[in-house]
Amino acid sequence: MKNNDFDFIKSQFDEARVNVPDELDKRVQSKLNNVRPVRIKYRQKPAFKAGISIAACIAVFVMVITTVNVSDIDYRIKSDDNSPSSATQLENFDNYKNVKKYIEDSQKKEKQNAIKSRIKSAVSPELVEYMDASQSTKADSFDSAETYVQEKGVDEADIIKTNGRDIYYLNQSFDEKSGIDKRTINVIETKKGKSTVANTIELDDVNSVIEDMFVSDDKLVVNCTSFYGSTVEEKIAGAESATKAIVYDISDVENPTEINSFEQSGYYTSSRLVGNTFYIVSSYSINSSKNYVPLTCSGEGDSEKLNAKDIYYAKNGVGTDYIVVTALDVNTCEIIGTTKAVLGCGGEVYGNKDYLYVYGSDYSGKEPNTTIAKISLKNGVKFCDYVKINGTVDSRYSFAEKDNHLCVFATETVKDKTYNYLYVLDSNLKQIYKSEPFAKGESIKAVKYVDDYAYVITYEQTDPLFIINLSNVKKPKFMGNVEIDGFSSMLVNVGDDQLLGVGYNTYFDNDVEVIDGLKFVLFDVSNSLEPKVLDEKVYKDLSSEAQYNPKAFVENKEKGYYAVPIVNVKGTQKGAIVVSVKAGKIVEKENYKAKLKITSYGGMNTRVTYIDDYYYVVDNNLDVSSFELK
Repeated sequence: MKNNDFDFIKSQFDEARVNVPDELDKRVQSKLNNVRPVRIKYRQKPAFKAGISIAACIAVFVMVITTVNVSDIDYRIKSDDNSPSSATQLENFDNYKNVKKYIEDSQKKEKQNAIKSRIKSAVSPELVEYMDASQSTKADSFDSAETYVQEKGVDEADIIKTNGRDIYYLNQSFDEKSGIDKRTINVIETKKGKSTVANTIELDDVNSVIEDMFVSDDKLVVNCTSFYGSTVEEKIAGAESATKAIVYDISDVENPTEINSFEQSGYYTSSRLVGNTFYIVSSYSINSSKNYVPLTCSGEGDSEKLNAKDIYYAKNGVGTDYIVVTALDVNTCEIIGTTKAVLGCGGEVYGNKDYLYVYGSDYSGKEPNTTIAKISLKNGVKFCDYVKINGTVDSRYSFAEKDNHLCVFATETVKDKTYNYLYVLDSNLKQIYKSEPFAKGESIKAVKYVDDYAYVITYEQTDPLFIINLSNVKKPKFMGNVEIDGFSSMLVNVGDDQLLGVGYNTYFDNDVEVIDGLKFVLFDVSNSLEPKVLDEKVYKDLSSEAQYNPKAFVENKEKGYYAVPIVNVKGTQKGAIVVSVKAGKIVEKENYKAKLKITSYGGMNTRVTYIDDYYYVVDNNLDVSSFELK
């Protein structure tokens, strides 16, 4: 299997017209890289039948491996390993000739490492669950939901947004007759629990699909991927794609007006909004000898090649895929500075106000590694440094910056045995700390950074919560841990030295592990040496998108309410569960259910949001139901 075989897999899905859930292409590759195989049976969920076809396709390309054993260790040991990493400064090219030569040399290495780079994993429970379920600025006088984000002050695009008055929802539907996956943005006006679809925003280009969006004051930013002959790409072997950003004026909710647009090579990967600047990231695979340089296009203008000096590379980078990054003005969609690109540095993104970190798994060596590239967001986009660390990273939530140092949790697999580590890298991405292995044989499921602490959930048969003290980021200290059945896939800081975990309920049936239902867990971390489980609440007949997508989690910080969308096992009901935390207990404030109209997507993308005291549940049928919660 080649490094770009994921693109081939995706093309097979497209040809078979399989309904791949939104953002699957961004999650599958990372999950296949480091999953833990386990004998698990599942209760059938609403959209499981649709997921079976996807799972069958993936199964053709993956191998099943055996389960590893758990080893007991002293979790409090720390390492004094200060050995240098392979950190280096990214360099740019002088001319296109050198760009082409670098790519040709890298392609030769890719062929030599083709066997080594094969994916050596099985489909994870989380991936099956994912396929099973599929996939902001307030008005002055209204309290409304904001997207759950990783870093304060850094907004993230999503399929649902509010501006305190209206709800903007990315509706996905599949036309079985035409075989077209149709995505539209629906503007839903709300008033005291009542709702009306005021307008629908559709793309004129049938070869483009909407990925997600931002809402900023009276501007709507729509992120898209264009296939088959986009503005900036020629149709070569039917495999070209581009990422497109469109800015709309939504001051008149019934008449949204397009202000401007921007395109760059590659399929859409990620984006961030910081103040009035949004950053758009795409991944560009070279499919032709003549299209080896990424292109951009503003508005209706002609496409332009990136300047060679705006293309970067790492001397020990992997692969010939580009990551393309552009800073754009949210009000005008005009470029700030110039578009930059880098070769061989992965495709997943962690970001804060000052930097983006692009990372990805490298399978060219004996054991998997993770490549990390640092990108400055000061005055446009500037590529800085590059590093390669051992192991793979579960998700972007494993990253955080603290005191100008980058902390990251990674999992190494050596001879089918897994080991988890904490890395600390300085401002130049030089490794200054690597912990001793912890939670041997387990996989990382969730990471939450709060002030001077990192909280890590790992899982094999139980759900341990580990606490790491980062007050001295150069010498972290592993503190205590506590275990509970099941596993949390996300952690939320609810104050008073307490964390709320959202994840999966599990139990064993004849030595076979069963994942069954939604689970909330309340942790007391006031004593870092002896964390405790204060309470837990299980909903066996329900699943939630929040179990695999933190953006589906809705937090009302002012009132201390925490909401998740739900779909029942039978696929007949949707709704939302709202809880609060009081006196060390998880208190159910609302368990709302409404009838769910079944589509080819089942209950996928059922979401919940709120405006003032009213919560709105939206699904792909644009069926909006609501309840009041004072």
